[in-house]
Amino acid sequence: MYLSGELDTVQGKEFEAALLTNPVLRREMNLYKEVDQALADSEVLELRSQLNALHEPMLQEIEANRTKTGKHILRYSAAAATIAVLLGIGFLSLLKNPDNIIRKFYNPYAMTMVTRSADMNVDLILREALSKYDSKQYREAVILFEKVIKSDPEMISANLYAGISYFEIKEYSHAELNFNKIIKHDDNLFIEQAEWYMGFCYLMTGRKEEAIKQFGKIVRNKGYYSDKAKDILKKLK
Repeated sequence: MYLSGELDTVQGKEFEAALLTNPVLRREMNLYKEVDQALADSEVLELRSQLNALHEPMLQEIEANRTKTGKHILRYSAAAATIAVLLGIGFLSLLKNPDNIIRKFYNPYAMTMVTRSADMNVDLILREALSKYDSKQYREAVILFEKVIKSDPEMISANLYAGISYFEIKEYSHAELNFNKIIKHDDNLFIEQAEWYMGFCYLMTGRKEEAIKQFGKIVRNKGYYSDKAKDILKKLK
């Protein structure tokens, strides 16, 4: 391809000559350059491969009956046509896909010291829950964390781990309930974390405006997550 230097000298000159005499092809080439530049960001390299996969079958059919020079010209026309369609259906929204933000900024909260229960039986369940959480067995973990919360409602840390476990198994409404308990409690060490993960719940349930407000609040509070929240806002707006 011309932009990636795959054409030989003769083919390159032929293509450049075609660009000079064909305004439609020239316009499509400019569009391709713009999108190619947008796709240079490492976090959307996957989208670049998706674009290639979309227009490759089209190219194969066209190239079967064209001359060599025509092939390369039509390659760009097909690519540009594919990109134009994507732009028409909301291509820019794909660049801001919540999944891209989740992949870059989200990580389950690392297991740290938690408050132990005065009840030995509850403490045993908590230890088992944390073990499940640490081994990423989130569905089993959330059942155990809920048992702990039911027996000891003041176990705020259990709400955090339960919320993240729910998030991991895509039960976002349940995750929000746990995070809200922490935020409303307003006297614990896990409020910042709960607010951070609440923002991801909003993203994954399509509530972009609420996510923007949530991450904006985190930025204003200038806490541990403020810089990351600022980066997320840039991608959302």
